[in-house]
Amino acid sequence: MSTINAQTHAQTGQAIGRPTLAPAAALRPPERRNAVTVRAILLGLVLCAVAAVSFAFTDNVIRGSQLAEDHTAVGVIAMFFALVFVGNTAARWFDNRVRSNPLLAGTLLAALSGAGLYVLERLVGGLTTTDPTGATMSAGVVTLLRVVMALAGVLWLVFALLVGSRLIEATWSAGRWLSLSRAEMLTIFAMLLIATALVTSGLAMQLVPALPAYNYYKSPANHWPDTILKFMPAWMAVQDENAYKAFFEGIQQMPTFAEPQANRFGEPFLQSAYETWVYLRQIPWRAWKAPLLGWAAFLVPLYAFMICSMVIIRKQWMDREILVYPLTRLPQEMARVEDESPQKPVLGPLFRNNAMWLGFLLPMIFSSLQAIHAYYMGFPLVKLEWQTFLMSEQVTLWIVPSFVATGFTYLVSTRISFSVWSLSLVGLFLAGWMALRGYKSPENLGSYFGSTGNPLMYHMGTGALLTMAVLGLWSARPHLAGVVRKAFLGDASVDDSAEILSYRLAVILCVVSAAIMLGWLMLVGIQWWVAVFFWTVAMLIFYGLTRIVAEAGIGGVVPPGIAPVFTVSKLGAANLADSSIAGLGLQYPYAGDIRTFVMASAANGLKITQEIEHRRRRLFIALFAAVLVTLAVSVGTIIYISYVYQGTSLELWYFRDSPAIGLNYARDILVRSVSARPGANGLGWVYSLAGVVLMSLLMIAQRRFLRWPIHPIGLAVVGTWVLDRLWFSVFLAWLIKSLVLKYGGPRLYMRTIPFFLGMILGQCVAAGAWVGAGV
Repeated sequence: MSTINAQTHAQTGQAIGRPTLAPAAALRPPERRNAVTVRAILLGLVLCAVAAVSFAFTDNVIRGSQLAEDHTAVGVIAMFFALVFVGNTAARWFDNRVRSNPLLAGTLLAALSGAGLYVLERLVGGLTTTDPTGATMSAGVVTLLRVVMALAGVLWLVFALLVGSRLIEATWSAGRWLSLSRAEMLTIFAMLLIATALVTSGLAMQLVPALPAYNYYKSPANHWPDTILKFMPAWMAVQDENAYKAFFEGIQQMPTFAEPQANRFGEPFLQSAYETWVYLRQIPWRAWKAPLLGWAAFLVPLYAFMICSMVIIRKQWMDREILVYPLTRLPQEMARVEDESPQKPVLGPLFRNNAMWLGFLLPMIFSSLQAIHAYYMGFPLVKLEWQTFLMSEQVTLWIVPSFVATGFTYLVSTRISFSVWSLSLVGLFLAGWMALRGYKSPENLGSYFGSTGNPLMYHMGTGALLTMAVLGLWSARPHLAGVVRKAFLGDASVDDSAEILSYRLAVILCVVSAAIMLGWLMLVGIQWWVAVFFWTVAMLIFYGLTRIVAEAGIGGVVPPGIAPVFTVSKLGAANLADSSIAGLGLQYPYAGDIRTFVMASAANGLKITQEIEHRRRRLFIALFAAVLVTLAVSVGTIIYISYVYQGTSLELWYFRDSPAIGLNYARDILVRSVSARPGANGLGWVYSLAGVVLMSLLMIAQRRFLRWPIHPIGLAVVGTWVLDRLWFSVFLAWLIKSLVLKYGGPRLYMRTIPFFLGMILGQCVAAGAWVGAGV
């Protein structure tokens, strides 16, 4: 029988019970073990910074597995596995030893401290050879430092053995343990989810290369200077010629360093740290001040709005509609403990489940074989990707089994998974049939949009997605009305005590943030009514995608269309000012290649931490601090990498292709005379209205007919390029779950869940481990 204590309605795919903590009487003190603590926030911020640095290096320098490209958060799960399975397991073992023998704990502390002091002492000795200029530290100074450190080591040894053991014993008796509580681990994971939405494709890798690219790639041939850049405010891009050239070509006069002597303890480490410091001083940081502050004036309110909007809608989704949130299931089970008291087993129930480890091994083996082939080309390649061409090569049918996608989809209802894979195939073959019949639109939608190469599917899918978002808000109007009453009238019947922010403050922050964003858009040059339309469409797209992530668990979901292009198409380029078209072309860094974003991460984070009862209001501080720290560290890391390793030699999508897409789209419109520019696309409006009607009918049928087989989410993602590749994994999960429920019932389904959680975990850990091996 599964060790995971849960109950489920297997066919609806609802989450297997709410995690339960030990009775309050068993905890010392309960409010600390089930609370958002300061140390959890601080540790979470440190890990956010580590993620920002490591993921940027992984994508650009190591060129390994992409760890932060979508909401599956592969890299974050790998980091959380190291924190929970390795770090916290060791901490719980240490806590057990403390209770039985605090003097032994003091001895261990002394031994570890002594080892650390020994390492520092050897590093001090290495200082005499690490300065590349040839200057060395005098032997007398080095000797003095060694003596001081030796004396400090002796004093610390005495303190740890005598005083430390008593302090440890008193601390343990008061309930202050070294190991992290479940609430603390979940708080850290929620913060890391915010980080993974910002470090690469979510923002930093889209924005930072674009700021110098606008001027670096401009030329008379691409017409950027006379169509786009003349409308762009100077503070939106790096203007210093030396700064933007060095970003892509590298700093020309970089210092040279002697090779470190590996036989000298610590010298490679110290020299690497010294080189990094020298490189940092060579970067022209002043040239980045204006564009970074200018964009921060928009992005900080944007992310505040996203977090606050999820605070407002949380109760509607979790308590009234009871959405599944499949992507949160694995971290919740990883952090589960049978009893918060550390004298209990050091491993949680998930890590003691044999089925989980069996599922873990499957992707670990396949991923390891592929990684070995990448390092040793003579090793045979194990291929897990096939494609075939159908309908006179108008349709490319991908067969791509994904352990992560299959595992997460196994947690959702079979009705949703059936709708996703079946409607994805319908959309794929419909696009092929339309191509064969010559049904197409000559409309230019730029180089990137979610629907694969078919403007008509683009309009229909976007209309369906926006309709799903609007009708979802309409169905939540009783809850939203209560939020408004609480915010402005102080209605005592509306309870917001379980929220991480009061409804009043959340509403005020949403209104203020929206006003700042609209003002910023108009400052860029976009007409006010165009700015309102664009902003509304963009927020509805984010909201609709967040709903899909929360209900269907599609971590790599992308929208059929994006807000800048949709705005120009629906309003008509002929009706817009040149500055509006240019301004919309500059919004691609956050509204273009949407694969991960803060709103969905905040929604999952609130679900993960819903059981935390004490000091919940600290969660907002934790999440918003994660935004600020991750933005600062990720932007700084990417700037550093580009100047040192040359931007032109890094990931081409981010450093060459992505910055040009929005500008090229706007340029293709602006080079034409006003009379030659298209008006509002009538055929596009027709297909969008078709998407509106189809989505409305599906949502009505879902509410009216209990056994209606098609879920509306399937229509919202139809034709997108990600589902064209993931449909087989969704189909596989649907097929297995259907057979399990048919022949084994809910009991067998519950027992198989750890196996699929293990598949997800194994794929994530394998990716992280082999990236580490690449370092």
